[in-house]
Amino acid sequence: FGKQGLVTMLVGEQLFEIYGYTGLLIGYVIYTLPIAFMLIHNTIGYIDKKFMIVSRAMGDSRLRCFFTTVIIPLLGTFAASFIQSFTLSFTDYGIPTSVGGNTDLIANMLYNEMLGSLPNFHTGSAVAIIMLMPSIISIGLLTYLERYNIRYNKISTIELPKNKVRDGLFGLF
Repeated sequence: FGKQGLVTMLVGEQLFEIYGYTGLLIGYVIYTLPIAFMLIHNTIGYIDKKFMIVSRAMGDSRLRCFFTTVIIPLLGTFAASFIQSFTLSFTDYGIPTSVGGNTDLIANMLYNEMLGSLPNFHTGSAVAIIMLMPSIISIGLLTYLERYNIRYNKISTIELPKNKVRDGLFGLF
């Protein structure tokens, strides 16, 4: 996407400015999306599908069935994936260095204070402690959220009906 990148060379011009906020956003999405996806994907494998059948048999609408049998059991995982993504983004140094442009982030500040032309270890140690606090807070939050995870004693092997259009649209999404 950069000035000499593959997409720019194929299209013939730079589609958008990659350096700055846009580059940070794209970089962090590419960096944290696989971790969040794996957490959510693994948890979805443990949702008991019998509850969906029972919910539909009791007359719940499709939206209510989806909300009560899929979204509610995933709330703890959604929170955990958000915390993990935030911590990864907060402490990352590579993305702000490569595509951050003139945007100052805390990881760059730590590097400049500790290893810059004039090292300032007092300020650098304060910045390092500030960077350590989200990790400590996230461990506490993840421990607290662990009690809200729904555990099933036995998971059924019932397969839900296939719908190629629905599955294709959600797969594309």
